[in-house]
Formats: sequence, structure tokens, C-alpha cells
Amino acid sequence: NALIKEIQDALAGSEPFNIALNPAHFKHGDVAGYEGTKAFYFEIPKDGGGAELTQMRRKLEGAVRGYQKQEFVPHLTVASIKSDVVADVARDAMVHVHPRGAVLVPIRKLRLTEVYNDGHGMVKYGARSYFALG
Repeated sequence: NALIKEIQDALAGSEPFNIALNPAHFKHGDVAGYEGTKAFYFEIPKDGGGAELTQMRRKLEGAVRGYQKQEFVPHLTVASIKSDVVADVARDAMVHVHPRGAVLVPIRKLRLTEVYNDGHGMVKYGARSYFALG
């Protein structure tokens, strides 16, 4: 598949890295670049793996035909939120993230996720391919 080859070529030479999930960076609402898609997520700062994620994003934008260029804020989505979730639910979720320091998550591979409609009105996600780093 041409798309898989373009991604493999773009990520060639990318090394495994860690991302830091810090409770102080736990957010809810719109993620920059994905307006209208509300989520609970951790922003990933530059010194917590965000620089590596941004660099990979730039490589993909330059190498993959048709790659959608948009504002990019490195983040890890924990859960998507239905548009009608009230603010109280979001505030309650924030309370349950205890500030005990950052958790480091090793990133050794990336997954290409395919989003599709199952034919019954449900959106489904599936792994299309995996890309090892290093």
C-alpha cells in the first residue's frame, strides 16, 4: 500500500521516546486543531515528548500525499466527549486526576488508526498498521 510506504519512509530514523503525562496538563473540551470534537486529554509539553511528536507530525505533513495540515497541539486523548455532556461532568472528571507527579509512557511504536462507519450509524476505529520506532 502506497500510504503505508509513505508513512514508513517519513518515520525512518525516528527513535523511541517517552511522553510525560502530568495531572497539571489534564484538560477537557476542544483540542486545538480538532474543533467540535470534545475530549478529555493530556497536553504533552515540548520537554515531555511534545517536541518528538511535533517533529513526527512535520515529517508526515511533508511526506504523505494529502496529509491534512492543521494546528497541532501534542496531546494524548483519554476519552471523547459527546457534545451534550454538561460542564459538571467535565469538572467531576477533573477532580479525579490526582496531582502525584508525571507518569512516563514509553513510545516504541505508532499505530495508523482507520475511522469508518459500520453501516449501522456507528463510527468504528480499527488499527490499519503499526510502525516501530528505532
